[in-house]
Amino acid sequence: MMIERVQVPAYFAFGETDQVVSPLKTHKMMARWGGAVREDILVQGPPDDEMGHIMAGDVFSPNQTAPLAQRIIDWARDLSTHRDAQFRTCPRLGLRLGLTHEQSTSTGNRIN
Repeated sequence: MMIERVQVPAYFAFGETDQVVSPLKTHKMMARWGGAVREDILVQGPPDDEMGHIMAGDVFSPNQTAPLAQRIIDWARDLSTHRDAQFRTCPRLGLRLGLTHEQSTSTGNRIN
């Protein structure tokens, strides 16, 4: 399946210093994603995962867990609040697009 055909919204939480998954490849994947995209770049501190990969959790990144969980909850609520529009954002790549229900239906990028 081509990733451009995926129509579900996606929340990408990652760090620019990730030593396990390439942040550049993550940016490229977000640019290709067919559904709505939310980018959340995390900045980890000394008590967090040394490899910059595990974004949350009491063992590896304890300072990130509650704030990240809240942002994900807010994102999910935002999806249900804006079900008649698609919001695609990827600031690092300069993508900012808000489509009305009619526009998103005609382009095939509808959030239900």
